[in-house]
Amino acid sequence: MLSRIVAILAIASLVCGCGGAVPPVPSPSAPATTAATSSVSPSSSGPPPSAAAGIHYVAFGDSIPFGGADCGCRGFPLLFGDWVEQATGEAVDTKNFAQHDNNTAAREAVELSTHPDLVAALRAADIITVTLGHNDTPWNAIDDACDADHGPLDPDPTGTWKQETGPCLQKEVDRYRANLAAVLDQVIALRGGRPVVLRLTEQYNDIPGDPCCGADAVKASATIKDAFNAAACEVVAAHGGLCIDVYHAFNGPNGRGDAGALLAGDHTHPSAAGHEKIAKLLEEAGLAPVR
Repeated sequence: MLSRIVAILAIASLVCGCGGAVPPVPSPSAPATTAATSSVSPSSSGPPPSAAAGIHYVAFGDSIPFGGADCGCRGFPLLFGDWVEQATGEAVDTKNFAQHDNNTAAREAVELSTHPDLVAALRAADIITVTLGHNDTPWNAIDDACDADHGPLDPDPTGTWKQETGPCLQKEVDRYRANLAAVLDQVIALRGGRPVVLRLTEQYNDIPGDPCCGADAVKASATIKDAFNAAACEVVAAHGGLCIDVYHAFNGPNGRGDAGALLAGDHTHPSAAGHEKIAKLLEEAGLAPVR
C-alpha cells in the first residue's frame, strides 16, 4: 500500500522546530505517575485484520483533533484524509479516535490496549497521527509535581507560574517523555514491523491572548511548551516518525504569540482555520513511510 503512495508523492522532509532547551534543574526524583508497563498482547503484533482496499488513516490522542462542536468544523484528520485521497487517487478510510475527556499521555499509555477498536485500527493503519501532551502540562494536569492546587493563578500571589518552571518541570517533562514513549512502543508493536507513516502533532500554546493570564503566564507557558515539545520530538524520532511543528505555526518563533484566529471560542481547541493549518502542515510533511 505505502509503496503506491510513495510512487505518487516525492519524499518530503520536515525540519522539526522543537523549541528551546529545558532550563537547568536538579535531578528529579521518581515521578508520581510512571509510564505504563502494560503492552499489547503478543497476538496483536501479527498480520493486520482483513480490510477493504484503500488507505487506512488513524488519528488518536486528546481532544485537539476532535473538531465538530468545538469549532463547528471538520477536524484536521478529516481534512488531511481528504488530501491523501486526492493526492494518491485511492480511497481513504479516516478514523478519528480523539478523546474529548482530558486524555493524557499518562492515561493513553495505560489505556490504549484496553480499546479494541483503536487497537484494530492501528494494526491496519497505513498512516497514524498522534496528538498528546496538552493535558500533561503542569497547569492542566491533576497529578503534577509543580503546584499543590493543580492549576495556575493569575494574578499570581502564590508564584505558581514561576513555580511551574522550577525544579518540578524536569520531573514532569521526563514523565511525559516516558509515557509518550510507552504509547508509541505499543503502536510500533501493533504494526509488527510493517511500514507506517507516523506523525506527531506538537502542542501549541493557548495561554497567550487568553484573558485568564498575564505576562508571567505567557513567559512560563512558553518555557514549558518548549520543553514538552522538545521531548515529544525526541520520542517520535526514536520511533521512526516525524514531529509536525504546530507550535511555531500557531505561536510564532518564540512560542509567545497569540494563536488568535487559529483557536476556537474557548481559546483552547483549534478553530476551522486552525484545523486547516494543521492539515496543511501534515500535507507538507509528505507521505513517505518512515520505518
